[in-house]
Amino acid sequence: MINSGCENSTEGGDPPAKSLTAIVKNSHGDLLSDVKVFLMYNFDQIEGNLAKETSGNKPLELNSVLLNTFYAVPISQSQIVIYWSTAWEINNFGFEIQEKQDEVFNTIGFVNGNGTTDTTHEYSFTADVEIREIYTFRLKIIEFNGSFEYSYEIETTGIIYPNESQLFQNYPNPFDISTTFNFTIRKLSYVEFAILNFKDEPIIPSFWADSLSPGTYQRINNFSNLIPCNGYKMIMEIDEYNDSSYSFEKSFIRTYSFADTSLKNNLPNAISYNGRFEIKYGDLPLNQKYVRTFEADPSPIGILKVNNILKLVLYKPGYKVTQKDLIINPDESQEIEIHLEEE
Repeated sequence: MINSGCENSTEGGDPPAKSLTAIVKNSHGDLLSDVKVFLMYNFDQIEGNLAKETSGNKPLELNSVLLNTFYAVPISQSQIVIYWSTAWEINNFGFEIQEKQDEVFNTIGFVNGNGTTDTTHEYSFTADVEIREIYTFRLKIIEFNGSFEYSYEIETTGIIYPNESQLFQNYPNPFDISTTFNFTIRKLSYVEFAILNFKDEPIIPSFWADSLSPGTYQRINNFSNLIPCNGYKMIMEIDEYNDSSYSFEKSFIRTYSFADTSLKNNLPNAISYNGRFEIKYGDLPLNQKYVRTFEADPSPIGILKVNNILKLVLYKPGYKVTQKDLIINPDESQEIEIHLEEE
């Protein structure tokens, strides 16, 4: 299932935008404001085989930290810089950096944590490595009481010089918390990443930029700050020093896992005011197509297309979670009335 909730506007002179409007009341007929509305989509498989589909996503949210990013960048044949950042930390003593060799992880360094904090913190560690083709790292996050947990593993190649720059499809796709992007750079370049919606409107004009040497790179991104929506575009702009400039684009979907995630902790697609909310059809991804990938494999396993069957999920503290199934005709606006029952 896929969510949508992007803003939309119409230019002067354009016909009025078609939309879904709703009135929300309780069982006594009173209008209800501040109701969170989650818009969930069905999608059709138009290519490939999803029978092998796996579930779940990388566990970025651990007990003691929430990892925003975790990736490694080779800077020479004998050194790799490991970067990570946290959105919050609880009783975090620090991070052991571990490298996998001969199927065994060995500790190669330690970086102090920031205890308990709700502020973003960025970390890095420069690892001295032996020359080989593939390097695998993970973090051991240690609390002050001695308990610990591990991050997921990341891989990077040693210094290589690709013949071309390229942005690969992210994986998993769709995803609900985090996803991985791999890319290559053929020459010393200034590289900038941006996120757009499917109408090419900037959502995050520049969420990461850096000067990169030739090589292969991997970024694991936590996109929990993006409203589950009709899908987004990852744009990679490359400006080669004293040479060419060009860009790459990949589409991805952030989904909402209704069965696995508490409603109150998720960004809603709409909120009722004075008992009403509106969702413009121009924001819906009807008939949009996306590449489907496994959690640990960027290879496409199918093409998905969003269809016009929607499910509205409404949540307000003190009321039962309510679902409403809809079929959207983009050429006709509709208005509905929804009643929530008290718990």
